[in-house]
Amino acid sequence: MVGSAALHGLLLFLPWPFEEPPKVIEPPPSESEETAVLDVTILPGDLLTSIAEEDPVGAEAGSAVEEEPQTEESPPAFTEEPPPPDPEPPEPLSTQIPELDSDVLEQPPPEEETGPVPSDELPPESGTTPPTGPPPNVPPLQDALALAVSNSSHNGAKRLDEDDGQDRDSALIDWYGEDQARFAYYPPDEAASIEVEYPLNVCKDPAPTPGYLIVVVDVNGEVLEGPDVFGSTGYDPLDNAAKQKVVETRDFGAEGEVKAYWLKVEVVGYPDGCS
Repeated sequence: MVGSAALHGLLLFLPWPFEEPPKVIEPPPSESEETAVLDVTILPGDLLTSIAEEDPVGAEAGSAVEEEPQTEESPPAFTEEPPPPDPEPPEPLSTQIPELDSDVLEQPPPEEETGPVPSDELPPESGTTPPTGPPPNVPPLQDALALAVSNSSHNGAKRLDEDDGQDRDSALIDWYGEDQARFAYYPPDEAASIEVEYPLNVCKDPAPTPGYLIVVVDVNGEVLEGPDVFGSTGYDPLDNAAKQKVVETRDFGAEGEVKAYWLKVEVVGYPDGCS
């Protein structure tokens, strides 16, 4: 066994064929590659110690700055500001009517209208029509005429029945001369006279005298023109009362042609004893 161990050791010391490993050829460094060179300055130890004692923070900062490699700072990237957001559309107006409180909807009851003060007169019976007369402050027609005559003065008209009708005929021609077309129905026919009641019990000075009216009617007897006064009673209210009475009461009849009529106005009921 000792011999085999010695033999084995001998074999280990014998030369054995050995293959060299293949050489690896490294490519030359590229021109684009740059070797970073760091300049280092070695300061004396006593100088660093004195700086650290005077300003330990500055010394540490300085050493940190010296040890930090210098790199080119890239310019800050330009960022475009985003456009402002579109304004939000306004909220649509609400068309819903808010509900009102029931207390608001409740209206106060209307005030009761106070009627006129009750009088002693009894109200008219149901189904009957109350009398429709003129108001108490409006006098009847005769009273209105009396008031008008009482407040009127003589109009200065000339009396036309004192000379057998000569002044009357002259006044009649004057009326026709105001409109030449009137001569188509000349001469006028005489119609029955008309009476006007004197409304007062007092005298007037001067006293009213007879007057004269003229009226033109169509083929059917309807009034076409007038009545006009061509001779006055001396008082305008009496003349107007006569004209109204002709229109309301006189029937001239249908003659089949346009005709003119004159008529005398008689004032009746003048008080006795008045001159």
